[in-house]
Amino acid sequence: MFTFLLILLFVAVVNGVDIKIYADAYFQGEYSNTRCNYKCEGWGRYWDRKISSIDTKGGCIRVFDDSSCNGDSTYIYPGTPSHDNLEEIGWNDRIMACTSCN
Repeated sequence: MFTFLLILLFVAVVNGVDIKIYADAYFQGEYSNTRCNYKCEGWGRYWDRKISSIDTKGGCIRVFDDSSCNGDSTYIYPGTPSHDNLEEIGWNDRIMACTSCN
């Protein structure tokens, strides 16, 4: 069992996490299918500070309020409260970059 979990973790880190970002709360409005990898990545100026909800599709990501993955950050993973409405946790329209959890 432990070996299986290590393999899953390795695959998630190497392959990244597919996510769907939304401009509005509750998975509404404009959206984009994208990915968070092990290294810092943003989505370009169009999505900077415009994300109001995130579907992690069962994965774990770390989001940042800075495009170079410095500054404030938080983890979003299955069961995280308010990933459907980031305003509830103080992250509405703040996200500029992400990484996969590692």
